[in-house]
Amino acid sequence: MLKKYPTDDVASLKKTTSFTFALEKNKSGEYVSVRQKEKDEILQIKSAGYVNYSNSVGFDSTSSVSGVKFFARKDRELKTFGATKSASYEENGIFHSDAKIFQVAFPMDGPGCYTAFEFEKKYNEIKYFTSYYFHEYYPAEQVTVSYEIPKWLDIDLILKNGEGYDIKRTETKSKEGNTIVTFNASKLKANKQESNAPGASYFLPHIFVHLKSYTDKAGKKHDLFPTTANLYAWYRSLTKAIDNDPSKIRATTEGLIKDKKTNEEKIESIFYWVQDNIRYIAFENGIAGFKPDACQRVYSKKFGDCKGMANLLKEMLVIAGFDARLTWLGTRSIAYDYTIPSVAIDNHMICTLMMDGKKYFLDPTEKFISFGDVAHRIQNRPVMIEDGDNFQLATTPEFPKERNKRETTIKFEIKNDKLVGKARESYDGEGKTYILHAYSMIRSDVKEDAIKKLINRDNKNISVSNIKTTDFEDRRGTISFDYDIAIENQLTDLEKEKYITIDFDQEFKNFTFDSTRTKDYEYDHNYYSVKKIELTIPAGFKVTHLPEAVEKVTPNYSFKLQYKVEGNKVVYSKILSIDKAIIPKADFTEWNEAIKKVRKAYGDQLILTKI
Repeated sequence: MLKKYPTDDVASLKKTTSFTFALEKNKSGEYVSVRQKEKDEILQIKSAGYVNYSNSVGFDSTSSVSGVKFFARKDRELKTFGATKSASYEENGIFHSDAKIFQVAFPMDGPGCYTAFEFEKKYNEIKYFTSYYFHEYYPAEQVTVSYEIPKWLDIDLILKNGEGYDIKRTETKSKEGNTIVTFNASKLKANKQESNAPGASYFLPHIFVHLKSYTDKAGKKHDLFPTTANLYAWYRSLTKAIDNDPSKIRATTEGLIKDKKTNEEKIESIFYWVQDNIRYIAFENGIAGFKPDACQRVYSKKFGDCKGMANLLKEMLVIAGFDARLTWLGTRSIAYDYTIPSVAIDNHMICTLMMDGKKYFLDPTEKFISFGDVAHRIQNRPVMIEDGDNFQLATTPEFPKERNKRETTIKFEIKNDKLVGKARESYDGEGKTYILHAYSMIRSDVKEDAIKKLINRDNKNISVSNIKTTDFEDRRGTISFDYDIAIENQLTDLEKEKYITIDFDQEFKNFTFDSTRTKDYEYDHNYYSVKKIELTIPAGFKVTHLPEAVEKVTPNYSFKLQYKVEGNKVVYSKILSIDKAIIPKADFTEWNEAIKKVRKAYGDQLILTKI
């Protein structure tokens, strides 16, 4: 097995997972629970040394993990072996207060060491039972997943992303007449963690569960999510249960808009107030992942999840006289739309403003985003907008790369072997909001230094002074910096010749993809950088060498670098773009070749020779 998986420490010989369903009863009536039982047989294949195996199982307030056991060969239980613990879940600096992970760990003492472990997970409510992924971070020889579906339960099991994998589906009947659906997957490679990978639902094989209905013991049929209308009806039942008290936020709302003359000014005042004054904390799973907190509680606590913030924004806009509505959606990390209804479709909530026949999608969790703008992570996403007992389906806009334009213009001359001149740099879109947000988080006494480090790239060879900025309080339009610049160590003077490197940024110079990478590379957003640098040719010199131009244009990215002589100036122009925020794995070889040409151009110097 070591020859088959030479870079892995451990492998699964056999993983078996079963799902069963039961009708249970509480004060609210009957409901369907799901029980997952899983056993994984782990073998160390690393040729030498010890390995510490670890894994985790996610759960929340609507589920629980129990029954963890460890086994040696022949199912001999190891009663004083391994370690388990529960921990809260945090991602990208955001605390997910309802999500937890159950961690399992045990030592393996050498090649051929075998340990199996099993656990049970109970979903207290079937609504949150959405999918099963076959892969682990280590390879697996055999994965078997079975669902025993009773006659009273109507669900569909849909294999997603199964192309190219050895996954077989079979159906049998139990003695009780239940349908047993089994999926067998063979020889699965490890799902290695790779930076900037797309969401797992785009590429990993998994079973998507479409929950349709169940029949209780009295013979009454209960719809789950057979249609999108049923999904909305459940969402609607949660929003109707919000105990909003708009009177608690009326004074603040009216104070924000009292001096505003236009509708746009009123909307901006409210939208930006929520961005600036409410801290974002995520509630990832369970009922808290779908039911918004009341507006007055979010207002009072000054923090909330996306649903609480969207609800507060909606209620404030309604007080101000606008038609604002709660809106469900999944971010770009989720591959699903509303074709097959499920709570797995939606992981986010925003507020939609209806005005003058247009829909404005407002996400108050996006700090410093302007009215009318939409963050890349929710662009071109299907959304469900509340409309009383009905709903509207729509799609958020998708902006071209130019939304994120970064433009730099510099006019250099040579003084004392330095490149000295004046520069202007502007940012829009994601770059703008990032700078504004970062700037707001910096202490006042170091803000000036932070701006300098941003402009000079924290490069000791670059000095900037006389910095003038646009108004950072104004979220509309671009932000820009005008400044004086002086750069050392970009010029070699040999008396009769000067060798000059004009481009001091050299973006993507070393950004190539390793041949071992298995997944597409996804940027946080589209990228578009335009740069123009002019260098005045000193009196008594002429241009004797210009670096070669580079031009590579594809549907996903483009690089354009060019030098020209115009009168007594050398003009360098560079346009770099990532058009769709993603570089497919199929393009990696072509990308690497393009980067080689870009790197060569960066390393080639402009040569001025004495006349």
